Amino acid sequence: MKIKNEIHLIQNCGCGAYLYGFQMRCTDCNYKFPELVKLPLVQQLEHLLSEEDNQRLAFYRSKLQLSYQNNYAPGWAAMVFQETYGHFPPDDWARGALFGNEPTNQQKATYYKYLNELAKQRQKPTSWINRYLTFEFGNLLKHTPF
Repeated sequence: MKIKNEIHLIQNCGCGAYLYGFQMRCTDCNYKFPELVKLPLVQQLEHLLSEEDNQRLAFYRSKLQLSYQNNYAPGWAAMVFQETYGHFPPDDWARGALFGNEPTNQQKATYYKYLNELAKQRQKPTSWINRYLTFEFGNLLKHTPF
């Protein structure tokens, strides 16, 4: 891929023609480019990250699972990551760590209940609950009835 005039993304067809990135068929040789497959965020990350960062991603996600299984606050996983690597993990690394890419409404409600109980015990505001719901579910929360 090349960038032409720093505005239009260009892809190079096997025949040598340059096409806009959105064109799915070459105007010169009629080659049809394969359909792009949208991957879940974690799979996208795994393709983009270095081997070292993939190990860090897996470490963080395993700590998130451990924190949930042991009824720890989800921030525990970030603290363990920070103690291990010297910095906090990116927020997006938490997406789908517990319930995958297509959580059910029941799973969302269960996680909400878990966070709500922790928030009451630790006197956390509603914004704390919303933060961790967003970390796990992202914009899938828009369709959650609670």
